[in-house]
Amino acid sequence: MTLNTAVQTPAPGDRVTLYDLDATAIGGGYFRFTPDVVGPGQSVTFNGHVYAPLPVEADGFEWSGKGAAKRPTLRISNVQKAVAAAVISLGDLTGALITRTKTFRQYLDDGAEADPTQTFPPDIYFLERKTEHNKLNIQWELRSAMDVEGAKLPKRLAVRDYCSHRYRVFDPETGDFDYSKVTCPYTGAASYDIQHREVASPFDLCPKSLAGCRARFGQNAVLPTRAFPGMARIR
Repeated sequence: MTLNTAVQTPAPGDRVTLYDLDATAIGGGYFRFTPDVVGPGQSVTFNGHVYAPLPVEADGFEWSGKGAAKRPTLRISNVQKAVAAAVISLGDLTGALITRTKTFRQYLDDGAEADPTQTFPPDIYFLERKTEHNKLNIQWELRSAMDVEGAKLPKRLAVRDYCSHRYRVFDPETGDFDYSKVTCPYTGAASYDIQHREVASPFDLCPKSLAGCRARFGQNAVLPTRAFPGMARIR
């Protein structure tokens, strides 16, 4: 029985919540834990991964398409010394990725219907900042992986009439074109001069214009140009 079928039955099974804390991006490792145990002190195995028993409290994971993105909180018991040591050595684990996966007991590796594909959609967050750290608990505020407010993207200059592709260059030593740093996908046998006229010479020159692109790929083709011909100045 699949998970989608199980949830529609009166007794779908015992729900199990699994947490994967990925700190590899900040120089750490993986920590896997679950608040749902199948026996006293027993670990849970799912998809070949072992999840240690650990008291966890999570709040604010409910998703809404309205308003600003929510910032859930995650609180774990401080008895797991490996996590506590990572908090101290890796800057409070800020920037680590936390994934919460929910499934049913029967789909665990030792379950009656073991199947690692039977899960609810995972909740994926980053540890944004530590808000509590004492002898009993460690707590973080989380930021959704989809919350990109303030993110900086690589800049790209938008030019209407000029393509920024790297075009092929003829290498007289090899008698062929050098494609080692090329980004333009043109690899045709025909060569053209700067006026878009086909020439016999292998010294292919592209003016980086739409006309040059059409000469190589066709008048009605989807052009791979990096120019922005639809741009216009608003006065």
